[in-house]
Amino acid sequence: MLRVVISGAIASVFTGMFGATIGALIWDTATIPFVFSACSGFAMGAIGFYRDAVRKSLNALDRYPRLLQLHLDANFPHRGFNTWKSERLRSQFFAQSWVLRSMLVASWLTATPALEVSASSFQEVAALPAPSQIGAPREED
Repeated sequence: MLRVVISGAIASVFTGMFGATIGALIWDTATIPFVFSACSGFAMGAIGFYRDAVRKSLNALDRYPRLLQLHLDANFPHRGFNTWKSERLRSQFFAQSWVLRSMLVASWLTATPALEVSASSFQEVAALPAPSQIGAPREED
């Protein structure tokens, strides 16, 4: 929620100041143009954040379905996400309903710290040598 407010507030400031400048140049007053442009800027910033969050959460669902299933069930226990089959935990299924997308975004936001740990652990494991390379002679320069 805080991220949405910050994103909307930043967009609101910039569009509000732009609208006030244009209003002052055209009508010699900036109050009403500032209010209208700041309100529209907040809405555009919040919608932009939501669209980006939907895209990222759908990608995360395809990569980490079990983790997001855990967070979906913890955030919305009345929906019974813990009983869902793995075929339903796909981005194509969640993309069909705005209600499911909204639940997924909320669960993705709570799962973000675990997703970051998973990504860093994957990078550490990827840097390890393959079992076939252990004990193999090293190439010298």
